[in-house]
Amino acid sequence: MDIYVQKLITVSPKKLMGKNCSEIHLSGTNLNIPFINNDENLSMDKKFLISLKEIKNEIRTIKKNVNTIIIKNGEPCLQRLALKTLCKFIKSEGMFVALETYGTKPNVLNNLLEEKLIDIVILKLYFPIQERWLSKINKGTLLTNNKDIISDIKKSIGILSRYTNIKLHVVTKIVPSFLYRTTDLNRIGNLIKNIHHCIWELIPFNPEDSNNNFSHVKSPSEEFIEELKEHMNSNFPMIHVR
Repeated sequence: MDIYVQKLITVSPKKLMGKNCSEIHLSGTNLNIPFINNDENLSMDKKFLISLKEIKNEIRTIKKNVNTIIIKNGEPCLQRLALKTLCKFIKSEGMFVALETYGTKPNVLNNLLEEKLIDIVILKLYFPIQERWLSKINKGTLLTNNKDIISDIKKSIGILSRYTNIKLHVVTKIVPSFLYRTTDLNRIGNLIKNIHHCIWELIPFNPEDSNNNFSHVKSPSEEFIEELKEHMNSNFPMIHVR
């Protein structure tokens, strides 16, 4: 079996929840978000097709140095069979699996959770979960429409709220003139407040990571980010906002 892989980072420079990590960056997405790295929007091009056997050999090589594999970029759940096979192998090697997802494929996510193939979910909520907001950024060729995407993300959040043994790491990028108001963040907070073991990370937008549509937007100040964190911690004490 083959899998679309953009790149593999053998040892990640960061730790995830105290664990040394390696990252596998998959190709393919059903969202077109202009204020993130371009390599996160890669299509499933044949040049990124790699044998799963090759990826498994890489994992065996780095096993002594890391205990967690992060599967990330775009929407990994688009590669349902290959993703499940990869997760099974990682777990069979005695390692932890962290899955980074937009939550746009709830059935795939639920199947992985049911079979206990993932330990940590990194949920990328980069916009208020409303169709009108998504329509502002998600334009062009899609695998589904924006209304369905919003519905599927909400289904994924509902699924995650049922699994008390899964650690959830929600990531939201603060983008001036787009996603920066407390009312917008409150919408996200109200959706995730019932999920167990939830960490909500507010990350400042970086113009260098965006395409031309957002390259003129400045990064929010550290003071502004800290004020948002304080406000969200006050509004949602059940969530660890950082």
